[in-house]
Amino acid sequence: MRRKPLVSSRFQMRSENLVYIRLGYQEGVQARRDILKSQMNAVKIAQALKKYKILRVAEIELKELLHKKARDFNSDVRKMKALLPKLKIPKILEEEEIPEKTITLKEISEIKRQKIQELEKKQKPKKEEIKPKDNLEIQLREIQEKLNSLG
Repeated sequence: MRRKPLVSSRFQMRSENLVYIRLGYQEGVQARRDILKSQMNAVKIAQALKKYKILRVAEIELKELLHKKARDFNSDVRKMKALLPKLKIPKILEEEEIPEKTITLKEISEIKRQKIQELEKKQKPKKEEIKPKDNLEIQLREIQEKLNSLG
């Protein structure tokens, strides 16, 4: 009986075509530093993405809340118009318009900032969110220790 090889012939060909390069001590240390710095940057990017995700969720919630408030406001205005009698305005006064209060961008940004702070207070970090954050910080610390030990 003919036995099947444990490793496919395709893999064996690949292992035969491998080329090894010898690095000097300084080159090896520098390569290790570069790898560790790349890992550190990847961890920092992961942390930034998590922060972005949290802020994006808060932004979406605020937009939904604003949309709901605007719908409620519009429905209230329609109800009030239906309930109030129509005024007969003399032609002299028709041309004059009463200026409406406008909201500035600063006021909008202040309201937005307050809502974000309220949402942050309401949202308590879940245990699942705490573990990856701690894990990322632990990984970052370990990478920094390895970098310090190299040089």
